[in-house]
Amino acid sequence: RVAAPSRLSGARVAAPSRLPGTFSQASNELVVDCTAGDRKPGEIFGYGCDSLTEDFLIFRENEIALGPLIQVFNPSVTAAIVAYLEATFEDDATKNSFCFFPSGDTWLPGSGCSGPTAFLGLLYAELKTVAALKTYGPAMNFLLKSRTAVIAPEHHGGMLALAWASFGPMRLDDKRKRFLKRVDDGDFEDTSDSFGLGRKPVAPQKASIKKKTSPKNYPPKSRAPPSSSFACCGGPSQVVETRDA
Repeated sequence: RVAAPSRLSGARVAAPSRLPGTFSQASNELVVDCTAGDRKPGEIFGYGCDSLTEDFLIFRENEIALGPLIQVFNPSVTAAIVAYLEATFEDDATKNSFCFFPSGDTWLPGSGCSGPTAFLGLLYAELKTVAALKTYGPAMNFLLKSRTAVIAPEHHGGMLALAWASFGPMRLDDKRKRFLKRVDDGDFEDTSDSFGLGRKPVAPQKASIKKKTSPKNYPPKSRAPPSSSFACCGGPSQVVETRDA
């Protein structure tokens, strides 16, 4: 929980001492850079195409670099996934293994962040990210319950409706698998190396998962209601006792 949030404009550097263009930072403070660049052609949420080099990592030592989209045109759920990974896993290597996004000169040359090929690259990256989240059940459960996630059942009439679209006559899940396979098999000339994202998703090791403790008195305990001679309308209802965490 952020105890004392504050917003600053014009600051460029976080430093222990206050200087022009800097602001003081305590050891337990979190700095979130919300700048979005100068909106230059081809820029992705503050990062020009030439900034997303092949060695670009979202999770770094004492730093999280937001910018690359791991869900197509959806920075909100991208940020939610990044936050979930940060809160769930210990090491940066595990966190980064879940994140797929086009990078490097081959797929992001200059201002070539847009166009049909770039869109297919983003779609492929999103599907690979979802496949990676599937390797850890709680992560996929988080995505399905995220309000801003396009695949969340609440946007499709519920889980049954989503399952029907995925495995029924529309066979969306089968189409997803065929698209990934054709890209990985090099069936398309301009995507012969899987957009540089051919690595297979790997389930995280148990040692990399953070140990969490539940808040006190949560979830609330249920207790049976007192018996009454005036009970009616079928069986007794459940009374839930709640307490402040």
